[in-house]
Amino acid sequence: MELQIDVFVKPEPKSKADGPECRQCILTERVFTDKGVTFNRHVLDDESASILRERGFGSAPVVLITDLDLRDDKTVIDPLGGDGYLGGWAGFQPLRINELVLQVNQ
Repeated sequence: MELQIDVFVKPEPKSKADGPECRQCILTERVFTDKGVTFNRHVLDDESASILRERGFGSAPVVLITDLDLRDDKTVIDPLGGDGYLGGWAGFQPLRINELVLQVNQ
């Protein structure tokens, strides 16, 4: 099984008026990186945030997992649509990250 992991993160604040940085986004990326897991990083924009909200993801980061072996068209790797979608979660979830790391390292 060849997995694609996509992590959608909030944009970094340009000023204090934009609010605090996304600590859960930073922690999620750090754990994946520290464990040697390759992932695609996407900065949320209005369109991707809207699609993810429609799918029930209410907070960042959002982690989506796709099995590339189940894809009909392996040249179009769209994490927001298509076949092969296995699931995902929102927020910093270290237990789920560790479970995914075990799958990736099999």
